[in-house]
Amino acid sequence: TPPREAVRYVLRGTLTADATAQSVPVRVRGANEVMREAIGETKKLTAAIDSATIIRRAHRGKREMGRGSDRRGKRARTHEDLTAGDRVTIAFRAAPGARAATLPPARMIVDHGPPKPVTYRLRGVVVAPAIATSVSIDVRSANRHMRRALDGASPFTAKIGQSTRIKLAGRARPDGRRAAGTFGDLAVGDRVIVKLRAPRGLDAEELPVARRIIDIGPAPAPRSD
Repeated sequence: TPPREAVRYVLRGTLTADATAQSVPVRVRGANEVMREAIGETKKLTAAIDSATIIRRAHRGKREMGRGSDRRGKRARTHEDLTAGDRVTIAFRAAPGARAATLPPARMIVDHGPPKPVTYRLRGVVVAPAIATSVSIDVRSANRHMRRALDGASPFTAKIGQSTRIKLAGRARPDGRRAAGTFGDLAVGDRVIVKLRAPRGLDAEELPVARRIIDIGPAPAPRSD
């Protein structure tokens, strides 16, 4: 039971990994005044949960009625419903002046689900031989989502997976489409465009495998007069 003078600590954030029965790892996006004082400059924290933590899905349209629903029509949730990328609101009750590390298990978590994905895009130059799972790129330009993810860091290691499509610009097939390539075609010095889809606001290390990599080839040699 919280002390009589307990106050409500609230944060909003994005899960950085799937929750467990004991904890919820979250990247903080906002907080009320007492929570801001509790976390200081911390951007990531792990919220403790226990069997008393109430987990609900944010109300969207028609109520979820039926077995397992509470009296307001919201189906009871468990930590297994809290997956990486979900936006959450987490509430605690604790004495004024508490620090993040001393907060008790959360009283309630509202799961808002994942945000709609956005396109992350960059242009750069390959700086190391690509391997089957990644390629290192010196970033030359990027859209605003990628700039925010990179936060000035370069080179960027783009993840490659089975779903990654690699296209070779300038080496068209008879039907006029770009020829398909593999990671082995991504040579040091090649200019590339990398595109991927993911929820907004992720850090570079949190980004998934690239959706498409377009290999433009090396920069043309300077002309000699």
